[in-house]
Amino acid sequence: MTESKVISYVQSLICKKNSLFQQMDDEKLIELKQIYLGEVKGIDLVIKEMIKEFDLSEKEFEGL
Repeated sequence: MTESKVISYVQSLICKKNSLFQQMDDEKLIELKQIYLGEVKGIDLVIKEMIKEFDLSEKEFEGL
């Protein structure tokens, strides 16, 4: 897997994580908040592992 593909995938995961955060603020979905929080934590773990495994700079993902 090339570095650019890994970076693109991590960026995609960050966008998904941000989307889940937005959904947690929706009052209509309040009963799903704990599920979303678990998903966010899982995605965050994968992001951190990929950054470490592929020796990426966290600066590449600032502002996402």
